[in-house]
Amino acid sequence: MTRSVRMNIIPPSTKRPSPLLLPLLLAITCLALPFGALADGESNGPPVKPAPRTAIEIGGVSVVLVSANDKLHVFIDRLSDNAPADDAGLSIMLADGTDLQLSRAAGGFFVGPFNRAGRMRDAFMVAVKSASGTGEMGAEIAYDDLPDDAVAAPAHDIKGKIGIALVAAALGAAGATMVLRWARNRRQGTAGHPAPAA
Repeated sequence: MTRSVRMNIIPPSTKRPSPLLLPLLLAITCLALPFGALADGESNGPPVKPAPRTAIEIGGVSVVLVSANDKLHVFIDRLSDNAPADDAGLSIMLADGTDLQLSRAAGGFFVGPFNRAGRMRDAFMVAVKSASGTGEMGAEIAYDDLPDDAVAAPAHDIKGKIGIALVAAALGAAGATMVLRWARNRRQGTAGHPAPAA
């Protein structure tokens, strides 16, 4: 007696991806945008500008003036080998005739209190006396280290508004798709099961 064997062949799946998939992915992507921008703003922040400075040459030495943290830092190096001019003496006068009180912190390096008091630039008369070069020369520092708040703030505001608009649009699309799917399933269920006769 031959026993027949029934084989159930499963047809390949023809099921379409859920229509909710695309709006859901869009919503997740849009939600990630503002948080990513916020994280970047917290970790990186605006670029840090170098402290305002200027450099001049007097004889055989270079003199670099740096204004930072309410102090004036002055570096005097020989041009011949770029090494500190250990024997250099220094005096600096502001344009209004005020002598700055600078102390020798190391060979060729001087530092002293200096409050720019909101000025946009300062002019100095620098006098150096050393074996490598002696003389005096004018120098000027322009202060360009103020934060660009006026430029950075609108950019962050625009990013935030775009992110919010995209998230709202994505959530709205997802909600509309869910309502349409629910209505379609309800119609199909009603058509497949007619109401009993009274």
